[in-house]
Amino acid sequence: MGPGPAVGSGDTWFFAPDTGGWGGSVEADPRGGYRTKIGLWTSMTRPPAVTVRRVGGAETGSASFAPTSAGLPGPLPAELRFPSAGCWQVTARGATGGATIQVRVG
Repeated sequence: MGPGPAVGSGDTWFFAPDTGGWGGSVEADPRGGYRTKIGLWTSMTRPPAVTVRRVGGAETGSASFAPTSAGLPGPLPAELRFPSAGCWQVTARGATGGATIQVRVG
């Protein structure tokens, strides 16, 4: 089965996991909080700017990237970290586009 639904525009897109939507693969992080891996695609030669922010709150999470051996532009696997349960907004901004998703955690 291929990647799930895609959200984005221009040079930046998120791809949902195969099952469970955006929050379907969230798991407890042994170091605390929660984490998930998500597919990101960019036509830029560098990763887009990504913010992870709790909806209705000031708490922030983080994103890190694991570029494939093919490099960029192309697919860019990302790990998102959330310090607590709740609803989180994840926004990626590229040079000519962007993508925003909401991830239910916990």
